Amino acid sequence: MATDPLERIAQVWECGDYRAVAPYLALPAQLLVREAGDGHGRRAADVGTGTGAVATELFTRGWAASACDVSEVLLEHARQDADRRGLLVDWGRASAQALPYSDGSLQLVVSSFGIIFAPDPVDLFQNSLPQPDGTLVVEASINPPGGFVTLRAEQDLLLVVTACSVDHHPTNGGACTEIEVEITPAA
Repeated sequence: MATDPLERIAQVWECGDYRAVAPYLALPAQLLVREAGDGHGRRAADVGTGTGAVATELFTRGWAASACDVSEVLLEHARQDADRRGLLVDWGRASAQALPYSDGSLQLVVSSFGIIFAPDPVDLFQNSLPQPDGTLVVEASINPPGGFVTLRAEQDLLLVVTACSVDHHPTNGGACTEIEVEITPAA
């Protein structure tokens, strides 16, 4: 097994045949890109593209699409699929921590599933503690019902909000609850 963390992540993703899963990712990709809107005249990047579902959907919606992933194997599958369908995407091997795009060159950066592997997430509502052996212990939330967090960005900010991943776990009473995200411009 590789010792470099990115190589280890790539090896994990390369263990399965994700082409078998790719058809199930088409609808989430379509819904995500639909929210981004028409891309004519604009550039977008899909980070953690995997088999390329979001990147190819971006292209079909008029975006000049780029995509990156740590797995060269998955990128090759994505390239082959896009080539077979006549879709033009700029593919590249990169991690979310070292994106190969210059500042201001993109109007949209999106990640469907890849962002869940961000190495330094701030987990504000779920009390999930990684253990030294790699397991994840999920404890009751330290944020009470109705709790809130206020963040102030001092520079450009990437804010990722994910759905509850423990809807079948007793920490949340077995059910996910809605959250509200409010973004206000600086005064």
